[in-house]
Amino acid sequence: YIQDIVVTSLGHIYAATRGYYCNTGGILKSTNGGVAWTNVLGSGSGSCTGYFDYIGSDIEIAANGDLYCTTGLMGSAANSYSRIFKSAASLGTSQGNSGQWTNITPTPPSGDAGFRRIELACAPSDNQFLYALCQNYNGSDLRSIYKSVNGGSSWTTVTLPTWCDQGSISTDLTRGQAWYDLSLAVDPNNPNVVVVGGVDLFKSANGGNTWTQLSHWYGGFGFQEVHADQHYAYFEPGNSSVCFSQTTEVFTVLQTLLLLVLF
Repeated sequence: YIQDIVVTSLGHIYAATRGYYCNTGGILKSTNGGVAWTNVLGSGSGSCTGYFDYIGSDIEIAANGDLYCTTGLMGSAANSYSRIFKSAASLGTSQGNSGQWTNITPTPPSGDAGFRRIELACAPSDNQFLYALCQNYNGSDLRSIYKSVNGGSSWTTVTLPTWCDQGSISTDLTRGQAWYDLSLAVDPNNPNVVVVGGVDLFKSANGGNTWTQLSHWYGGFGFQEVHADQHYAYFEPGNSSVCFSQTTEVFTVLQTLLLLVLF
């Protein structure tokens, strides 16, 4: 599986992959347009010690070219917890190579041993500003939202959104599906404006201190209808007024169209 793929200003391609076997997958890099790939983080050892070894989950590029990625996804054993890594643009052509990644994972909440899935987003207008959505290490809910204003050198927690889920108030916007529906996007002109998605969509205009529910999956309780299960969010470059959201319904329509084309 290919969970994410990015291309840097040097033309280097990075793919976050989930291998079928425990000695495949991880973060892969190509410097020749995909003709050849090198494993640069996770996997490759054949040690089969946990999900960390063969799952790359997310890759993001900061405005200054710094690379961030997450590894791990579903495992709850100590060697399978998700992690956040950074490789600085200042490394030049060595950026992203094996051994050129620094673990910058936030400290888990008191009593927690780690995280499962972690979703990242960098602020286009501030290369030091990023957010991380972290799944509970022993469950499927969204456990924490972190923010860094110094490129991941330190992290602070921000408030979890409370939302109207069929008339009940909840602080888990994924309804126990953080492994499945989790999205995050930062306004291109303001690092304190962020949109997150789980079952429904939410927005903060003050760096995560407070949140506003934007949608409801069937349009109930006075909210605009947007289909359930948010998988990807993306602001139009430079435009604070347009944010795209990709839902399960979109995936289904695209799959149907693809089948029509193929058959």
